[in-house]
Amino acid sequence: QEQAAFPIPGFDVAQEPATAQVGGAFRDPAFMVNRAAPVHRWVPWIAGYSKHFVADALARYLPESGVVLDPFSGVGTTLVEADLAGHEAVGFEINPYAAFVAQTKLAAHRVKADDLRDTAGQLLAFMARSRQQGLTPRTVPPAAFRTRAPFYSVPVERKVLLVFDFMAGLHPRLADLCRLAFAATMVQYSNYSYEPSLGRKAAVGRPDVDDYDVAQAISEKLLQMADDTAWYRTRRCARWRKNGRVIQQSFFDQYTKLEAGSVDLLITSPPLSEQLSLQPEYAAASLLAGFLLLSTRSEAVGGTEFRNLLAERPRPGHG
Repeated sequence: QEQAAFPIPGFDVAQEPATAQVGGAFRDPAFMVNRAAPVHRWVPWIAGYSKHFVADALARYLPESGVVLDPFSGVGTTLVEADLAGHEAVGFEINPYAAFVAQTKLAAHRVKADDLRDTAGQLLAFMARSRQQGLTPRTVPPAAFRTRAPFYSVPVERKVLLVFDFMAGLHPRLADLCRLAFAATMVQYSNYSYEPSLGRKAAVGRPDVDDYDVAQAISEKLLQMADDTAWYRTRRCARWRKNGRVIQQSFFDQYTKLEAGSVDLLITSPPLSEQLSLQPEYAAASLLAGFLLLSTRSEAVGGTEFRNLLAERPRPGHG
């Protein structure tokens, strides 16, 4: 049986706060904790809420297996936690990058960690051969990708394109994880920075990147992801149930495709609270706490048709 390499590097189980008791307060909803948590830590993301908040919401409002919906799923915090807890996870997300990240996370349990570790080693070997043989990349930069200053130096861009040559020969699931590893590391070897938002490194007093070991950075990320996929496979409850899914479309345009009464719990963070018709108490909670929890008894969004998606299931302590 496949096992994760424990302890998970960068993740201290002893530092995990205790699960909230039924009727007690939720744990800290701040998203920063996700940056050290298996699977959630795969990509940098500055919005949303903590995995602890989702886990507490699931434990309080949906103790039995059910269907969990996140209509603005982002990179999948709600969906991953729901999947781990044994629920069917369904999300909507219009941002293609975020949708890709969420769906790739949800499929991670279907990949063997050793296959991912082998892929990390194969990438290093491929790049070494390419350097020795002076290979020219077959992949070309995306035609629509333009920045005012070069995003990558010429040597770095060549290495990036060779990495994409390598990914073209992989199994689709492994290729998706490699693309995600590239997405998680691509800025660190670019001439841009996230400090304080995406812009030139020169603007914050940092030098441009003339050259970088791109394959090593991606390989190290893949090894981290391999540990996490093994952890995911061993922690995931009811593994023979339906796999989670992300629909890359607007929830407001497509929610009628969900069967009436099919959703047991909705947990989400609206993209912009002023765009939604919220009851005052939910609007205030969204603005103050940065998250929104809609229980099965909520009437907060979308009118009668939307409320009909929510199954009539009593909550613990409410009869």
